[in-house]
Amino acid sequence: MLLVGKDFYTKVPPSVWPVKPRVGVIRRALEDCVVIETSDGLELLEGEYPVDIAPGNTVEFTDLFGIERVLWPTAIRPGESDHDDDIKQYRLTPSADPSLTFAAFGGYERVIARAKELIETQLGNSAQMRAIGAKPIKGVIFTGAPGTGKTHLARIIANVADAQFYLVSGPTIVSKYVGDSEETLRMIFAAAQSDKRAIIFFDEIDSIASSRETDTNGVGKRLVAQLLTLMDGFESKGNVVVVAATNRIEDVDPALLRRGVSIGRFRSRCRASMTVCVSCRCRPHRCRARASCR
Repeated sequence: MLLVGKDFYTKVPPSVWPVKPRVGVIRRALEDCVVIETSDGLELLEGEYPVDIAPGNTVEFTDLFGIERVLWPTAIRPGESDHDDDIKQYRLTPSADPSLTFAAFGGYERVIARAKELIETQLGNSAQMRAIGAKPIKGVIFTGAPGTGKTHLARIIANVADAQFYLVSGPTIVSKYVGDSEETLRMIFAAAQSDKRAIIFFDEIDSIASSRETDTNGVGKRLVAQLLTLMDGFESKGNVVVVAATNRIEDVDPALLRRGVSIGRFRSRCRASMTVCVSCRCRPHRCRARASCR
C-alpha cells in the first residue's frame, strides 16, 4: 500500500488502512470478474484472482484486495450452524414425569389400544417381525379437532416406549432457501436412527405435506417426496416411529395416508374417564361431584 502526499509517496503496511473483510458466496466465476452474492445482493468483483475458487464457495473478500481466501467449499447461509445445534431445537428432553402414561389419557379406549399396538410391534417386536418377514408399522397419523389430545398422546407414547422424542412443527421447518427444509428432515431422521428408540412427531403435518396436486411452487412436492423417501429408508433398523397430527386430514397428501387414527369428539364415557384422570392430580376440596357425566 502506498501513502501519497504532495511531492512524496511512501510504502506503508496494510495495518495503516484497515479494511474490514466481507463474506459472500461465489455465483459465477468468469475470466476477468467474479459475481458474489452477499446479504445486500449480487456484487461484481473485477480482476483476476490467484485464489482457486469455484461457484458455490463461501469466500472472504474486500473491495480493495478482492478475494483473499475460501472459507468453505459450499454456501454458508445466514443462521446456519452445526448440525448438532440444528437438531437441538427438535430434540426434547425425555420426561421424568411418572404420571405420563396411558392412564393419564382418559377415554378413547380404541385409540389407546392402537397406540399400544404401535409400541409393541414397531419398537418392541420389530426384530421378531423382520425375522418372519412381516413389515412393522412405519408411522401413524392422528387426526381430529383441536384440543382432543393428539400431541399429548404422542408424548405419552414416547414416554411409555422409553424413546427419544423429536417435535417438528410444520411452519418452523420450512425455509426460504431451496433445499434447506429437505436437509433438516434428513438430519432429524439421521439423529433419530442413532438413538436406541425414537419417535418423530410432526405437528400440523398438513402445513408441510399438503397434497402435491394443489402445490403451485414445488416446495410441498419436494418435502413430501423427501419425507416418503426417508420413511422408506429407515425400515431396516426398526427403531424409529413417525407420528403426525393434523386437524385437516383432507389436505394431507394421499401418499402419507396409509395408516391413521381418528380422535373424535368427546363422548359421555370418555368425558367421565377424563374427569377421573384429571381429578387424580387435583387437591381434595369440599365440593362433591355428581356421579353422572353428560
